[in-house]
Amino acid sequence: MSLLLAIDPLLFALVPVIGIVYSWLTACYVDKSTLGSAAILGVFEDRGITKGEYNHLETFFRVGFLVAQWPGYYTMQKLSLGKLVAVLVSSWGLIVLLHCVATRYAGVLVVRIALGAAQSVVVRAMERTMGMFFVRKEHNFFIQFSGSLLRPGKATVVAAFVSHGLLWSNGLDEHSAESHL
Repeated sequence: MSLLLAIDPLLFALVPVIGIVYSWLTACYVDKSTLGSAAILGVFEDRGITKGEYNHLETFFRVGFLVAQWPGYYTMQKLSLGKLVAVLVSSWGLIVLLHCVATRYAGVLVVRIALGAAQSVVVRAMERTMGMFFVRKEHNFFIQFSGSLLRPGKATVVAAFVSHGLLWSNGLDEHSAESHL
């Protein structure tokens, strides 16, 4: 404990903030696992999406992610970092909600591409924001500390429990995925 206090007392003041920020970033991984959960719950049958089209949805998420990298990093250098993060986080939340209204493959495809674009810069922007609070020699400790908070496995476990609860909840029509949303 004294070793950590010797590194930087500011770290302990920022631990709640870091936890909140990285909890949100963990939520970014949840939306990736919900696509698989939606397939198990039958959402794609209700929307007329085939297995081949389902496979393309994750691919096009990555396409949106990769295409938005360069403009996103350029924008991160030119605009205020706080405003950019606020816009990206807000747009990410809106895009996740738009999954509910996409009723056909084309709509889900557009939403997945937009979701990839919205997530492309956020993790790096959050790391840069948190890195502003530490000097260069403390960055290694910070990256290890924050990296332990951001593990995709945690998000997958949480999403699996929620999906299991939706699958076995009482009072829902088991043949209609619309009742599970």
